Amino acid sequence: MLYVALPLKESGSIKAVVRVSLYVEHIDELYTVIRNEILLATFIVLIISVIILLYYSKNITNPINELVSASQRFAGGDLNSKVFINNNDELKDLANNFNKMTEKIREMFEAQSMQQEELKRIISAMQEGLIVLDKDNKIILHNKSFRKTVNANEINDKFYWEVLRDINVQKLVDKVRRKKSRKTTEIKLDNIFYLCSANYIQAKDEIVLVLFDISERKQLEEMKRDFIINASHELRTPLTAIHGFVETMEQEAKDVGFSKYLEIIKRHTTRLIMIVEDMLKISKMEDERISLEISEINFKELIEDVMTIFQERLKEKQLKFSYNIAKGINEYQGDYFKIEQLFINLIDNAIKYTQSGEVRLNLRDDENNNLIIEIADTGIGIPQQDLDRIFERFYTVDKSRSRKNGGTGLGLSIVKHIVTLHKGNIKVKSSESKGSTFLITLPRERE
Repeated sequence: MLYVALPLKESGSIKAVVRVSLYVEHIDELYTVIRNEILLATFIVLIISVIILLYYSKNITNPINELVSASQRFAGGDLNSKVFINNNDELKDLANNFNKMTEKIREMFEAQSMQQEELKRIISAMQEGLIVLDKDNKIILHNKSFRKTVNANEINDKFYWEVLRDINVQKLVDKVRRKKSRKTTEIKLDNIFYLCSANYIQAKDEIVLVLFDISERKQLEEMKRDFIINASHELRTPLTAIHGFVETMEQEAKDVGFSKYLEIIKRHTTRLIMIVEDMLKISKMEDERISLEISEINFKELIEDVMTIFQERLKEKQLKFSYNIAKGINEYQGDYFKIEQLFINLIDNAIKYTQSGEVRLNLRDDENNNLIIEIADTGIGIPQQDLDRIFERFYTVDKSRSRKNGGTGLGLSIVKHIVTLHKGNIKVKSSESKGSTFLITLPRERE
């Protein structure tokens, strides 16, 4: 028997005791029934939980699987991949955002593809040969014109010097990659002349080379140069003879009254001879077969030799001439006779167009070890609208004044050619009625 006794209290004192008893075998039966009911309830709850879990997991995993599948298709190149989910929860928002993202990327990709196709069509239609070099100087892009130029088909992934064998191209590419700039040079491939332009692309460390066929232009230049040389030679002999006869007639016709007319003939003949001489000088400078005769130049001796030519004219116009060679100026290697011609032309111009005042010549070095030549005058100056054209052949600011002074219109063009041959540059600053200053920069290192 199993007994259970509970006291009954009232006002804090025990009034009675309740005692209950039960046989032990009855307790075992009751325990068994309760246990079975609990197990049954637990099993039912578990089954219901599993069913609910499977239902909700299906609603979650299916959309996720669809998203994973769609993203895999999109990564594989199917840009039209979409995900459609009926749930009204965060997964539907995620699917909608995924669809918007893929649509945006597809539109961007199509726009990029259209641009690439357009670029390919443009490059393919170019008459000029084009190649793109990567950072290792391998060809990664080329067009049909370039294949035709080098007469080769298998070009991509080759080093450019394997298909474009020219030392000038190698120098150009090295210079552009080193200085990260844009440069051009002339090259000759199979008797065809090309202007090779190289552009550095900073973003990808690449170089774009474009070949322009300039054979026709070179042929015209050659024909023009030959014509000028031949015409100049043909003109020089009779002009010199006319000039000599005029001088003879001048001596014999002093009393006849023809001196005035002979002086006019002599002046114009002299001007024609000067034009012919200047045309020959320019033609020789433009001839690429003519190279500079490099030697060390003593500028003090050169300037003093040049000034002997102009002493009389300086006295006639009462002009002051001064020159200054900066102390410690470094040696300069150049073509002595061409540099001398440069000084003659610039000083002649300065004296010609200066009525009063002075002509100054200064030589110095700049911070980059370049030689700086500065020739300034206090003459009539040059109008601003003419400054960009004064180095053109036969261009004169005031034609009547130029004819009066015996100018040919070729002096500054010759100066420009001499500076270019020495890989330098020339600038001019001028104010009307105040004078002009020519500033020439000649590098000591000529590449």
